[in-house]
Amino acid sequence: MLTYCCRRTPAAVAVTSPLQRVVTTGILLLMVATVIPYQFAYMVLCIVQLATSVRALRLSWETPRTASSTSSTSFYNYTHSLLVLMLWILPINIPVLVVWIHNLAVQWLTPFSSHHNIASIMPYILLVETLSTGHMVPRTPGRMGMGLVTNVFLFAIALYAAVYGVTYAYCLHRLGNGLCAWLVAVHFIGERRATSTNANGSGNGGGKRASSGSVAAGWLDQVFGFLGRKGGGRKKRP
Repeated sequence: MLTYCCRRTPAAVAVTSPLQRVVTTGILLLMVATVIPYQFAYMVLCIVQLATSVRALRLSWETPRTASSTSSTSFYNYTHSLLVLMLWILPINIPVLVVWIHNLAVQWLTPFSSHHNIASIMPYILLVETLSTGHMVPRTPGRMGMGLVTNVFLFAIALYAAVYGVTYAYCLHRLGNGLCAWLVAVHFIGERRATSTNANGSGNGGGKRASSGSVAAGWLDQVFGFLGRKGGGRKKRP
């Protein structure tokens, strides 16, 4: 289902800056913790993932048939596979949204604490934001166990859906959440490993392919570094 590729797709996939993504993610998490249920945030993430898949498909069509085209096609397959998984789980969360909208209509504002659990949506947010920047899941040479764990995870979800999907459908969201958390970890470890390799080989020109990292390892570092430089600039002023 997932095609691994060590190349990063062109920056044309990303449509927002790292700072904008941090602000958007923070606002979304704050609203989940206070006002809206995480099921609403999940629906928003499905829309974002749909937009990412459309951009990846367009990029795949517009890229010439070269090695870069293979990278673009692999990235589209990756984003499309995650979109299918998220749309498969979306009907499980729709009834909660219907009840929430009905409660708003009758001015029943008493929240359910289980619907404001940030941990139930955080991995989805991190993975969708990572894909929106155009980052393909990296290769992990010498760590074949990661690919095995991913395959076992996907097989376990399919097996659970076939056996218990009707009776315990609500658990599919949790299983998908765990899969997204694992993929975020793969992105983090792979990008950190690539960054270290490129840093060690920068003297031979290897630093030209240095990656900015995943959401957890890349754009957060960029934003905090930007804020740190701003803070340092203020201290130097008389």
